[in-house]
Amino acid sequence: MDSSRIPVRASVAIGAVALVAVVAGIAVAFGLPPGGTFIDDDRNLHEGNIEAIAADGVTSGCNPPTNDRYCPATTVIRGQMAAFLVRAADLPATGTDFYHDDDASVFENDINRLAAAGITKGCNPPANDHFCPDSRVTRGQMAAFLVRAFNYTDDGGGNRFIDDNGSVFESDIDKLGTAGVTVGCNPPTNDRYCPTDNVPRDQMASFLARALDLDPIVPPPRETNCPVTGACSPMWPADAPGGRSREAWRSVVAKYWQAERVECVLDLIQVESSGNPQARNPGGGFLGLLQHSPSGWNTRAAAAGFEDGNGLTAHPYNGAANIAAGAWLADNSSPWWQPWPPTGHIASCQALGA
Repeated sequence: MDSSRIPVRASVAIGAVALVAVVAGIAVAFGLPPGGTFIDDDRNLHEGNIEAIAADGVTSGCNPPTNDRYCPATTVIRGQMAAFLVRAADLPATGTDFYHDDDASVFENDINRLAAAGITKGCNPPANDHFCPDSRVTRGQMAAFLVRAFNYTDDGGGNRFIDDNGSVFESDIDKLGTAGVTVGCNPPTNDRYCPTDNVPRDQMASFLARALDLDPIVPPPRETNCPVTGACSPMWPADAPGGRSREAWRSVVAKYWQAERVECVLDLIQVESSGNPQARNPGGGFLGLLQHSPSGWNTRAAAAGFEDGNGLTAHPYNGAANIAAGAWLADNSSPWWQPWPPTGHIASCQALGA
């Protein structure tokens, strides 16, 4: 791999990972917290490469200042691409302002560094006085960026993929494939590159990790104590145990339930769980504030919007998720109170016909 354009980088940023052992091409991290650096990439196909570029200082996250998320499914924009490449290549600063349309962009300095290094030419030929920092990056464009940044020259004879004929990026795509930075987009055949598809941040991590010769870093498994099938998403962890008053849950109930049902639901929570988000029925194993069945939880939580981009649903002991899943269940039951027999003995529910 010819990387003459970029300087040598440390494989692991100091302090990011305490110790990394490489076994069969996979770096196993010691010192990362369970689940790794970010809470939104668990079980993502690219998680190891996301950790690798985080350890190398190429990314710090997507939600500053907390930066506990990577936003793996979000499409990379050109400004972000500039920042990724500047960090990866450790490009020097420049005093030249190359473009007219990036003055308000947080990535302006990165864009200028990228232009000074000859890695970008602009987005409006032949003038090329614009960079289009908010435009999405396609896989074809990304190939051109990476080929210039890492100075790949060998196209392997060309025509590696069947779907890029006529693309202005075909030569760059062939060079990227020959360098081993991409294998294609339709495994296991991988005879296509999908040059017009947008590049999500998780795929970007893998492209950069391969270009930088970084081994994937596998974080230790997250300890979720998830009481349902599969793992629970760390994005919505369990709330602390202990009973709460009915008023403690009012704002959450009002957010997800129909207004006329709020008083009934607040009373129902007290009857079912005493307001304890970690309540569990020892007989049937029903869970949380509204006592959901373990077997039905994943479906209900996902339908209520509490499923992350990796197919993991909220912990059933997360109060907001439990209440939202209950609202979805009610809206899909006839009558709506049918899943909760105690409603027939609660005055505020009886007033609604229960």
